[in-house]
Amino acid sequence: MLRDDFAYFGLIGSKTKRVKFERRLMERGVAAERLPEITCPIGVEGIVDKAPWSIAMAVTAQLLRVKEMTGRLGVPALKRVRTAV
Repeated sequence: MLRDDFAYFGLIGSKTKRVKFERRLMERGVAAERLPEITCPIGVEGIVDKAPWSIAMAVTAQLLRVKEMTGRLGVPALKRVRTAV
């Protein structure tokens, strides 16, 4: 069964971590065509601080940006936003 139950997928991590997650997602039924939609690393660009609160702020800012852009474009609001750590 192919999974298509997410509107947005963000991942904190490196290219190596992304490859591992892509493999796991395909094993769990996510279509390979959806993999380019993964935002990795999640968070607004330019934030290089690795402190947890900095990462949280960068991720929050990006999720707010996605929400605002989907609203402006007339795309239905994100039902569920899932992030994997």
